[in-house]
Amino acid sequence: MTEVAFDRVKYLSILRHGKAAEGEDWPIDLDRPLVKRGRKDLANIVKVLQQTKPAVDWIITSPARRARQSAELVAQGLQLDKSLVVEDAIYEHGADALMTLLEHVPPDIQHALLVGHNPTLERLISGLCAGSQTRMQNKLPTAGLATMELQIVQWEQARQGCGSLLLYMRPKQLRAF
Repeated sequence: MTEVAFDRVKYLSILRHGKAAEGEDWPIDLDRPLVKRGRKDLANIVKVLQQTKPAVDWIITSPARRARQSAELVAQGLQLDKSLVVEDAIYEHGADALMTLLEHVPPDIQHALLVGHNPTLERLISGLCAGSQTRMQNKLPTAGLATMELQIVQWEQARQGCGSLLLYMRPKQLRAF
């Protein structure tokens, strides 16, 4: 009899964009770029992601400049040859829209990375892990990273409460080393 392997979980990492230029200096919020500290914090987060198993194999990002720059730095650090997917919903909509967005992750992807903004990311993490967008009251700082194991076989099965939090990393934790 032929052996059949079934992947019973998917992995989702959520990254808040790195520290960006102050809003008052940029009349259009979408145009705010990363600052030096943001790039440095992301370099440290990339070191963490390089140790993640299974490796990140797909990145989807907000169209905001700071998020795209963050995603590009991560993709370079992880040597991902696939192009980044830019999705307007990450910037424009709430956690429910991001949950729907997960349904469209390609089925062969084992570990997706979503790069975006608060408070939407905090609500998504809470919804996936605690079953409610407000239950965890977690704070995800700029360049903060959360990695979850989702108890799903296919991405379209993503739902409230299907996740277990594996990692919650703040850049400040890495600056001490």
